[in-house]
Amino acid sequence: NQLRVAQLIQYFKPARYKLGAYLTHEGDNSMKIFFVEEGEVTYLKNIPVPEILNGRKVRYKDKLTPISNIQGHCIIGEECIESDPRYRYSVQVR
Repeated sequence: NQLRVAQLIQYFKPARYKLGAYLTHEGDNSMKIFFVEEGEVTYLKNIPVPEILNGRKVRYKDKLTPISNIQGHCIIGEECIESDPRYRYSVQVR
């Protein structure tokens, strides 16, 4: 298994991201996967939130809502290797 990792490592590029930067945006097409070694990220999802108009009508508006915080090692964007290459959530550096 370590030999396989050693063979794959040549395809990875280290990168640093500033606080507040987005690694992914929900719905964007991409084939990029992030392996986070250290730091903290927040997963966010567009969730429809009701908004009352004129006291009678209800309109739903998407609101980018935090759903999880993760510190340390994690993998982001692995869902893009499936048949649908769109990110299912946004991820922001914290």
